[in-house]
Amino acid sequence: MPKMARLLFILNKLDKGEVTTKQLAQDMEVSDRTVQRYINEIELAQFPIISPKLGTYTFQEGYSLSRMQLTNEEASLLVLINNFVQSLKNKSLIKTFKSLKNRIIDNESENPFFIKSQESTEYPINDITKKLEEFIKNKECISIEYEGNNKVIWNLKPLKIAYFEGFWYLLCLGMENKIIKFAIPKIKIVTGLEHNFKCIKNLDKILKESLNVWFDIKRDISVQLLVSKDVTQYFKSKDYFPLQKTIKENKDGSLVLSCKISRNEEIFPVIFRWIPYVKVLEPKSLAEKMSSIIKKYIQEN
Repeated sequence: MPKMARLLFILNKLDKGEVTTKQLAQDMEVSDRTVQRYINEIELAQFPIISPKLGTYTFQEGYSLSRMQLTNEEASLLVLINNFVQSLKNKSLIKTFKSLKNRIIDNESENPFFIKSQESTEYPINDITKKLEEFIKNKECISIEYEGNNKVIWNLKPLKIAYFEGFWYLLCLGMENKIIKFAIPKIKIVTGLEHNFKCIKNLDKILKESLNVWFDIKRDISVQLLVSKDVTQYFKSKDYFPLQKTIKENKDGSLVLSCKISRNEEIFPVIFRWIPYVKVLEPKSLAEKMSSIIKKYIQEN
């Protein structure tokens, strides 16, 4: 396996979660020392890798290549170029490339944007969005007047400007410690309240785990799903549900999956997409709600 391919493999695994030196060595059929050398090269290229325990590595919380809008190929190329530039020992060139890397892969914790989809519609640049960006960066509480709501909503904590499924939203923390979403075009007036707030520590993690705009801080609804053998290959290679885990592989080839959601609407679109290959096992209330929606649809059509 060429070096580029090995770097691609490791970066892809890191982007999905924790990796171990031993498992990577087995997968790539190389020594543990070789894997460690590749990990070191990725770190030297300033990708934020941490080691929660000996022999285990992961990206820092909230960091992902997709969030940085980098493909695995682009990331591995940066690592290779970094190695080449360092070998030249030209201080000016090293400094220039370091600046370039920082601009490309710097952790964007202060970035006011979160884009769930790579295919975004044009972002509305106007006085309101410019103010929102500043309030988010400065962590300043705001009030807004929203279309369809006659009263001003006070003491909102603006977290991110987010893009979900064709729409731009302002994500705010409300009074009851819940994330409130406002469609950007419907915000008529925004005012800074001249006092600051502390951001949610795990905001990046919450956003990364989200499937759509129907998410919240707490994921306290446990769901179990039965996946037909006809589509298990897809669910083994990709997580379609938040915090998806395989509980059991049945003898007939089907899978029992678990996941954690904030509210039922968060996984409705995914389940509907995979009907009849995915069935809700638990909770019963979710299974009954799904059945009710399907029956109503059939009756009305």
